[in-house]
Amino acid sequence: MIAKIAHWQRAQDLAAYLHGPGAVEEHVFAGRAGGAVIGGNLGLHGSRDGSTWAMLLTEAALGRPDIKRPLWHTSLRCAPEDRTLSDAQWADAAGVFAEAMGFVDPIGSDVQVRASQPWVVVRHGADHVHIAVSRVGFDGRVWHNRQDYRQAQTACIELEQTYGLRAAPRASRVQAS
Repeated sequence: MIAKIAHWQRAQDLAAYLHGPGAVEEHVFAGRAGGAVIGGNLGLHGSRDGSTWAMLLTEAALGRPDIKRPLWHTSLRCAPEDRTLSDAQWADAAGVFAEAMGFVDPIGSDVQVRASQPWVVVRHGADHVHIAVSRVGFDGRVWHNRQDYRQAQTACIELEQTYGLRAAPRASRVQAS
């Protein structure tokens, strides 16, 4: 599984990308253009319009105008040879990924009242989903995405093992002597 990370300034732009047909109609799944919400913590499951979640992520981000690029986005993609995951499996995988990244508290954690960041999962195709997160919570707390590329790679390895998916090639770094 591959995670591709990007940082966004405007939630409306991200929503238009995730719910639109794409530049060359590449965002078509289940015979319909654009993505569908299948997970997250905003209660919008099944929505094919990103305006509501974009408004909610924007509202959260406005709590900390000092945070530049307050939206974090990743796509999670399976290898072409992998089986097709169901919406429920993708939503579960996105939840595991969110916990590993630290923008959602683990289920059963002893953290008292800490809420997770506002986030949404959009199914964009048979082989991939997108996760959009406000780095700023409704309470103004900021998720610091330090080491996000490394954490995402570790989380993808866990998902590959959990779901029996093909292991993606990993970049290795060789020290020059």
